[in-house]
Amino acid sequence: MRTIWGLLILLPIAAAVGAQNPVIPPLPSQNAGSVYICPMDPDVRSNNPGTCARCGMALVAGLPDPVEYHLHLDVSPKPMKMGQPENLTFEVHDPWKDRPVTNFQVVHE
Repeated sequence: MRTIWGLLILLPIAAAVGAQNPVIPPLPSQNAGSVYICPMDPDVRSNNPGTCARCGMALVAGLPDPVEYHLHLDVSPKPMKMGQPENLTFEVHDPWKDRPVTNFQVVHE
């Protein structure tokens, strides 16, 4: 009986301790003033203030918010048939001017 009472007391304590969120140290913040971008061409960046080499606008401090690129998938022939070869065409467009992306970088995560 004593063992059961001991377990009934220890079980909620162990659950409460295990449910606590671990303290996660904050990520080192990047100095927003150390990167300058063009408001019209966000892919143009510099470590120093100045003007955009593409459009001539003044560069502003800070990084843009992350955005997703547009992806278009085309399948041929339509409709797809099981067991038959298909052609998949992927087109990636930038989110700001909807221009096709042609320069890709390999990223390993």
